[in-house]
Amino acid sequence: ATQEQLDQLAGETPSMAHVSGLGTYRTVFDIPGQWSDQNGAYLSIASTGGGTAAVWVNGQKAPALNTRTLKVDISGLVRPGKNTIEIEVASTLTNRMLQRGYQDKKSGWTDEFPAVQDYGLMGDVRIVTYTEIPLE
Repeated sequence: ATQEQLDQLAGETPSMAHVSGLGTYRTVFDIPGQWSDQNGAYLSIASTGGGTAAVWVNGQKAPALNTRTLKVDISGLVRPGKNTIEIEVASTLTNRMLQRGYQDKKSGWTDEFPAVQDYGLMGDVRIVTYTEIPLE
């Protein structure tokens, strides 16, 4: 976060730990020119911190990310050459509510206050390619 972005947060020591909402991650990756119908690829994410995620490849929405394995097959969306992938991860409002002091404002939020939560893309995020070969 830039200092300007942090200055928009309240409190004595604002940090990105006080933010909730949507995080968007983008990158470009290459697929070899000899790519064929026998080739495929899936996206594998280590962790979203419990947040939900949506994936777009080359501007098209991918099938739903499997919430148990955190994988999605993107074979039908990739093409030889440069490809763009965008991952949007949603977090809860917990961190923002903690930072704004809701537990002290008799909000009825809860008797046990949660800790600041980690969220977003964490750990390895990989594009894994594969080749299907028919067995005879």
